Amino acid sequence: MDATPIDFGDVRPLADLARSMGNISPPEDPMVTLARTWSAIHEAAATVGAIADLDRACVAAELERGLLAGAAVAVRASSEAVQDLAEIMGAGIAALLTAHTSGGSPQAAAAALWCEFVQARDALLPSRHQAAGASG
Repeated sequence: MDATPIDFGDVRPLADLARSMGNISPPEDPMVTLARTWSAIHEAAATVGAIADLDRACVAAELERGLLAGAAVAVRASSEAVQDLAEIMGAGIAALLTAHTSGGSPQAAAAALWCEFVQARDALLPSRHQAAGASG
């Protein structure tokens, strides 16, 4: 048996690695990610509704309807479809900001984005017929 001591050299990089490993959080549940994205989409839509100068009560009701249906969306829709909607909203808001900073009025474009949001979001929601059949 060899009694030569083992030289570990400088162990600081290993200590740093061990410390950083302790800071790694486990991957987030895909359903949690989907719920957060769904919520963020609706927050963005609220901004679009305000820019479009839409009736606040109608916007609030539409957003509430979408947020309440979030659980059904999580079961029915793919995370890719929800992510696609998030990207549409992100690109749309970026375009609205560009129009605004260029001195243009983004109101008409915001109204069009709102309609696109509602249509795309509603395609992800279970139809009223499906929802009634599931509960009855």
